[in-house]
Amino acid sequence: MEEPRAVGTTAIFSRSDAQNVVYQGSWVSSAKQTSVTVPGLATVLADNELYYWQVEVSYQNGASETSAPTPFVTAVGSGFASTNLTWTQKASVANLTRAKIAKEQGVEKAILSITATDTEAARRHVYNAYVNGTEIGVGPTRRAGNVVYYNSFDITSRLTAANNIIGLYSYSQAKNSGILMQLTYFYANGQKKVVYNSARDAARTQITPMDGVIYGSSNQSIGTSYYRELAQNLDITKFDFAWNTVNDFNTKPWSTPRKLSLTSGYKLAPSIVDNTIRRLKKPSSVTKNSDGSYTVAFDKEIIGDIRLTASTSAKRGIRITEGEQLAGGKAKYRMNTGNVYDEIWQFQGSNITFTGYSLRGFRYVTIYNYPGTLTASKISGVETLLPYDTSVSSFSSNDTMLNKVYALSKYSHTATTLDTVSDSITRERRPYEGDNLVYQSLSYGVSEDYLPVRNTWNWCLKNPSQYTEYRLMSIIGIYQDYLHTGDANYAATQYNTLKTMLATVRYSSSIGLVSRAGSTVDLVDWPRTELPNYNLNKVQYKTVINAVAAEAYKNMAELAKVTGHTADAANYANIGKTITNTLISKCYSKRTNTFYDGLASNGQIVTHHVVQNDYFALAYGIYSNQSMADAVAETIEKEGRQSSGSIYSAYFLYEGLVRSGHTDLAIRLLARTDSSDKRTYAAVLNKLGATIAPEAWDEASKSNMTYSHVWGAGGGAALIDGVAGAVPTSAGFDAYTVRVNNATLTSTNESVPTPRGSVTTSAKRSGRTMTVNVSAPYGGKTVLHVDGVTKLAQVQLDGRTVETPTIGNDGLKITVDGGAHAVTVVNPVAVNSTLADGSTVAPVYVGEKSSWVGRNTGLKSVALALDSSNLGGDVQTSVFSRSGSWSKYVAAGSAAATKDKSAITGVRFRLTGAAEKRYSIRYRVLDSTRGWTGWTKDGERSGVDASGAVLRAIQVTIVAKDTALPSDGRTVFITVADAANTGGKTLKGATYYFANSLKGGKADSVIVYGKPSDVTLVGDWDGDGKDTLAVRRGNTYYVKDSISGGKADKTIAYGRANDMVLVGDWDGDGKDTFAVRRGNVYYFKNSISGGQADRVIGYGKASDTVLVGDWDGDGKDTLAVRRGNTYYVKDSISGGEADTVVAYGRANDTVLVGDWDGDSSDTFAVRRGNTYFFKNTITSGVADVTIAYGRANDRVLIGDWNADGSDTLAVRR
Repeated sequence: MEEPRAVGTTAIFSRSDAQNVVYQGSWVSSAKQTSVTVPGLATVLADNELYYWQVEVSYQNGASETSAPTPFVTAVGSGFASTNLTWTQKASVANLTRAKIAKEQGVEKAILSITATDTEAARRHVYNAYVNGTEIGVGPTRRAGNVVYYNSFDITSRLTAANNIIGLYSYSQAKNSGILMQLTYFYANGQKKVVYNSARDAARTQITPMDGVIYGSSNQSIGTSYYRELAQNLDITKFDFAWNTVNDFNTKPWSTPRKLSLTSGYKLAPSIVDNTIRRLKKPSSVTKNSDGSYTVAFDKEIIGDIRLTASTSAKRGIRITEGEQLAGGKAKYRMNTGNVYDEIWQFQGSNITFTGYSLRGFRYVTIYNYPGTLTASKISGVETLLPYDTSVSSFSSNDTMLNKVYALSKYSHTATTLDTVSDSITRERRPYEGDNLVYQSLSYGVSEDYLPVRNTWNWCLKNPSQYTEYRLMSIIGIYQDYLHTGDANYAATQYNTLKTMLATVRYSSSIGLVSRAGSTVDLVDWPRTELPNYNLNKVQYKTVINAVAAEAYKNMAELAKVTGHTADAANYANIGKTITNTLISKCYSKRTNTFYDGLASNGQIVTHHVVQNDYFALAYGIYSNQSMADAVAETIEKEGRQSSGSIYSAYFLYEGLVRSGHTDLAIRLLARTDSSDKRTYAAVLNKLGATIAPEAWDEASKSNMTYSHVWGAGGGAALIDGVAGAVPTSAGFDAYTVRVNNATLTSTNESVPTPRGSVTTSAKRSGRTMTVNVSAPYGGKTVLHVDGVTKLAQVQLDGRTVETPTIGNDGLKITVDGGAHAVTVVNPVAVNSTLADGSTVAPVYVGEKSSWVGRNTGLKSVALALDSSNLGGDVQTSVFSRSGSWSKYVAAGSAAATKDKSAITGVRFRLTGAAEKRYSIRYRVLDSTRGWTGWTKDGERSGVDASGAVLRAIQVTIVAKDTALPSDGRTVFITVADAANTGGKTLKGATYYFANSLKGGKADSVIVYGKPSDVTLVGDWDGDGKDTLAVRRGNTYYVKDSISGGKADKTIAYGRANDMVLVGDWDGDGKDTFAVRRGNVYYFKNSISGGQADRVIGYGKASDTVLVGDWDGDGKDTLAVRRGNTYYVKDSISGGEADTVVAYGRANDTVLVGDWDGDSSDTFAVRRGNTYFFKNTITSGVADVTIAYGRANDRVLIGDWNADGSDTLAVRR
């Protein structure tokens, strides 16, 4: 098929035979397929009418196609014969309503429209609708503010007899409870008639209360403090099972309903979502317990109720309990969430079957006092859900865990999709903006129906939550709706409401950030236990809130453009940009490559850090360039896991990694199989046993958690986006990118729906060859973006060589037309890694990371596959272990392993032959604690020769010979000692033993540096977050930027030979420099250079002992003086009174200063012999941590040796 050249916009008829033309559109040259509007059409269509539409398409080759006439019915609107409601004459919470309807000749469509009030009382549907005894759906769609929705059902085929029964079971505890039904016949001759309206035709309507039958008199609720829904303590012996049959009509004492008006201010509107239905689900097992009860299990959790069949000659109460979990082999009916699912159903008779009407979340049912033997044929689950075509999306790969993550996420979407997306059906039943944002991202990856997402945004905009950033997320969500649908009209209808969401925050032009403007609550993350030591009150301008705000302002600027608000667009864009820049300049630590929590009300930095700051920053583009994004991602990569944060914040972690170009890391973390780490999907599946995404990682994190909370499915959304997601780059998928990233996988298959049709991809890696097959719908510009492709690769598209492919640092970009295409990439080099546990890493290509981050194992061997015909030579590999030194070089195709078969901690590669003359091979490695080494090249060493070294990744690339080597200041080979500088001997007094934790035990690394007579100083001289050494000889300082031997990186002269020297970051730029003390006068230098002091102050007495630290966590070091065991602490570099005075320890203690707990504030420790007493606050009292380390006569140094944010010890011998 070819792309369309011109489209006959629309022809509208009032007859199915294409007669009676109502509208005939003109020909329009366009390939637009989404959000197509037909000018003038609305003016010719009447309310509550049946029409047929037809489209004619002409193609480039001159051929044309005409669709068959397709029926549609307009909104009822003014076509309601009455908008009054009906209910029982006396107050009731439940009733049956029915009417008898005659079938007529010539009816082309019979449309039943139904609404009811009030969905918000129990936060669920009000009615179950039936035609001739068959349930056709539940409803109505939940009310949004003053908009009461009605649902329409096509019941044409269900009217099978001369007389038919339409009926409702209704439940509502609202004061304004009522239902409205209207049936309209549309005839083949173009005529129509409202044949029934429940209020207009109240005399034909019968109603009977069901309170005592279904709910009994216990007034027991299955709800929580958020809502109330009565438990079904029912007496089935009183239930009229024939109530919706013609024969039963007029034979029982039913009543005429009471009529009441729709609540003042409410208005009726058609539901934009499909109708919610219920369907049966078979149990996976039925087990008889020792007490005679039965436990019924379903393979996955259900949102709905059960159907039960029983036979008993005498009246018997069957107890039914349900729960999301098991307790002692039975359903845990007293749930974490506060719900109690415990009911009595009274049965009597033979093979009596009853289907419950309730809405609850459960996986297990325990049945007590069941008569006879309960089998799977006698009980079913009843799922309540919004149906959609699940075949439009799929995912599979060679990684079992990733497949399980996808399955969990997709079922979470399927099971929880009703007309609106609630946080859960169990505890709250409330739509939240944050939940819907996660759901939206997932939904775009698995469903072609975008309307449940939009409907939920409608609800949220009418009922905004109390959370600051959630309200801003409404803007992000509506913008994503526009990108995916291209529907600017919808954006325009919501624009003014979105402006009120922006008013949730107050933008400070002097600060450059936002803070909450009213009584909303800054969420940041939930539960609060996921925010260790975060001071919500102190931090006014929060990094997380501002990351969301930056995106919201940027998105609002785009919405302003497409809706014609030009002035707004410029203003919002400027604010979004300013917030981004301010977060980078004020809240980002170049020392740790992480984001602080934010700013206090006075604009001062609050230097505490939680990982959520980094997750949100990556998710919303808070970085100045790719290098900064890489640095933030590396902090996560070193951890090898989600180190903190909720399952909700996991969405921002994984999406942040994908959006910032680190999909490979996201995939590796998602694929982790370590169930002992609770912040993994392996734990969710294997330890929690969840089948729908849970609300929290475990019950220790949130004791009232539910096991059906879609916000926990964010990992699956990122997986879909990252591996082969279709991301619109132009609204309505006029242009979109399909980015294939399978750097950690050998095979993937994915199908993702778009408004134009599904995009299907499959990708395989074998040796140096990667094949990608893609099938794209017609009508949009499809850019296939394939990671793992370098400029040296050979590329074929559909069997033909691409002579000049577009290949950048981020891979291959190639534009394809609609249809099926095959891309073959032959890379010059593939890296194959085998791990110590015997497993392998999927082959990666030059530029990609061969990584096993998140797996608790080291590297056993490395083999490079080479295209010698392309490069004209060979590539050789040598590896290193601390115990076995360097191996001999092996040629491409051979695996390099250490001599003693121990884990590899270093590598080196070199090219030979013609390749060596033309190209340079570059490489680096990732150590589990030290991060990435610097880039090195062509046979030079890369790795770690230090205690505890464990490699987690290798990255190799090949570039032209004259390409400059990247310089990031990192050490390329971290050593214990450099034998060349010491003659192979250990120099007494110049050997340093570094510990990376306050646990005692052996040193993590050992080096030799300088001379035994040197005075040693410690500081972060280059601002990389790691403290290193400098030695002083007189007034000359030899500064080293890495923990290693060898020559100094910088040598300077400063001050006098007899000066007392202090080290600190005096100006908060992340770099330590020197100060000298002469009596009580201090000369501060803000750079590692000679010359005049930058600042001079007087403080304390000449006899004082002086200490240096960042006492208030503002990023700047200041002074404290000690007199005995009393400390006078100053928070600024100035004279005057101390800001804090505290007594600690003994007058003869040796005192140390450091940030022991990583909270960015320095505190004291005292040393007595080889025992150290650490205090985490500047207060008196008992030490927080006590350890023994080294010897009593060791000289002790303090520093953050591994850039983890915490200071630890080193001793010098």
